[in-house]
Amino acid sequence: MKLSAREDIAAPIDEVFARVTDVAALERAALRRGFTVTRFDGEGAPGVGANWEVGFGYRGKRRVAQMQITGWNPEHGAVFVIIVDGLRSVGELDLTPLARERTRLHLTLDLHPETFRARLLLQSLKLAKSNLSQRFKSKVSGLARQIEAGRGF
Repeated sequence: MKLSAREDIAAPIDEVFARVTDVAALERAALRRGFTVTRFDGEGAPGVGANWEVGFGYRGKRRVAQMQITGWNPEHGAVFVIIVDGLRSVGELDLTPLARERTRLHLTLDLHPETFRARLLLQSLKLAKSNLSQRFKSKVSGLARQIEAGRGF
């Protein structure tokens, strides 16, 4: 199953890239929301090979997500993989300059089951795809508006 969202942002591409790849801000935002975040590749700027383990509660159970950056192209985007309970998500962040002060952000998530349990979960997600897709687009739109306002996560 694939989720996709595209937003035009009134900001230059280098500013948008800096905001969406601000790992420290992402980690702080996750911690504020009750997640546990452990980075395994040390501190500093992210790049290919950077990986995290993120713990969170969902439906009364403790879940752990393994996250890794697999592609990194400064000012144009990144590719990342997230694995949670046998569900592998490949995310692609693509930035395109439209004008000097305008950038198009295109984010896609492609979900692939690796276990039988994940296959069942994906089937239930497909039943609610329109609602899930709308929520995904809403979150990406909110991120775009925060970037335009000059705020972080």
